[in-house]
Amino acid sequence: MMLMQRFGNYKVTRIRIQCAEVKDHAKILMLGEHSREYAEQLGDLLCGTSKFYVCKPQDRSPIGKCALCGGKLSYEVQHVAAQTVEPAEFEFAGLMVRRSGPDDLEMAEDWTAADPDHANRVDPRFWLSQSELMQSYLVSDGDGPLYFFTGRLTPGKTLEIHVQFAPDEMYQTPESRHALRGRVMRALIDSTAWLETRMRGVAKEMVFDSANEGLIRFCVKRMGFAAVNGKLSKKVERVNVKA
Repeated sequence: MMLMQRFGNYKVTRIRIQCAEVKDHAKILMLGEHSREYAEQLGDLLCGTSKFYVCKPQDRSPIGKCALCGGKLSYEVQHVAAQTVEPAEFEFAGLMVRRSGPDDLEMAEDWTAADPDHANRVDPRFWLSQSELMQSYLVSDGDGPLYFFTGRLTPGKTLEIHVQFAPDEMYQTPESRHALRGRVMRALIDSTAWLETRMRGVAKEMVFDSANEGLIRFCVKRMGFAAVNGKLSKKVERVNVKA
């Protein structure tokens, strides 16, 4: 969501899987500090399956071809230096995720003040935090902003996630508030899957806590989180290459 290889001062290996037919049919897989040899093995494996192309393959997706159009695949292994700057904005699945900054402070203040759990407890500037091990983003869809999230990477490679949602009160009717909740749920599913993919090789798990029982149930049922020691936890899946 974010946070990607810019955590830490090291070179990062990544694989770009590219379709020969359509330029936009491509996907980048982050591998952390893995070696080029490992990446070459993985690239050969991915180009021979239908698993990691651009999106989840549909039923009967072609083996060894692009899951979207059937085009031939190739891959490129890249080493990214620590000083490489990640884009400030990312777009996927109808969402726009961008790093938050000073221009967002007024909105962060309004949203935090309207949140019973965060008001008078969380400094709104927290949702704008940017450092080597802590980064903050604003998630929006085509109808407007949905939530801030701030991630902090611990020394044990756990990604702690903190979220500030847009308040229901910003919408005047029950119908619009219900629509907002639906937009947020869709965005949570897509952005969490995107974040997990980007954190492979960087974090071992993602955790957060919440006082909202409805949100907790949703995250367990729809997003694969599990309740562990009073927190919600999701392991970051790794890609294993068989020898």
